[in-house]
Amino acid sequence: MWLIDTLYGVIAAPRQTFGQLAGRYRADRALLWPAGTVVVVCGVQEGLRAGAWQGGALLPAVAVSALGFVFLWLSLVAVPGVLCLAFPVSRAAVGSFAVTSGFSFLPWVFMGPLSLYGVVLGQGIVLIFWLTQLAWMLYLLYLAVQQSFSLSGKQVLSVLFILPPVILLAIWLLVWQIISSVVALLLT
Repeated sequence: MWLIDTLYGVIAAPRQTFGQLAGRYRADRALLWPAGTVVVVCGVQEGLRAGAWQGGALLPAVAVSALGFVFLWLSLVAVPGVLCLAFPVSRAAVGSFAVTSGFSFLPWVFMGPLSLYGVVLGQGIVLIFWLTQLAWMLYLLYLAVQQSFSLSGKQVLSVLFILPPVILLAIWLLVWQIISSVVALLLT
């Protein structure tokens, strides 16, 4: 019963619900399973939608989409997990973020039914729905970071908008170093 209350709470009162989830995780680590289930359901729903629109085989589309959503969620959780090695971030806060970020994928569930309006009203309405859903998901991710790590609004904005480009730059530099090393080995 608490899962239905949680799903409704994410829609109706996300700030309070994420605060409760962040606090409850410290006592109940089993909350990772429902959060992971939300992510997998979103992936399955997206795979069904994509497979139906493309007219292809549904099983590969569903499998790839579900695995893609799980990979996205785990990579999203891995960033603070790696940062807790360098900064004083508790593992409980990272686990709490894993739960709240899993539930922040909930708006994606509504994309399938909303995309049906694209058949009747045109694809422009699907774009508007998609942008609305993306904004809602980013807001829920903002709340997930804020509630899990007990940060102020300015700190969350700096984490969400400054840290990802820095990480992408570091990855790009690492990839560039690997490519240049391979090219140097091939040329010698």
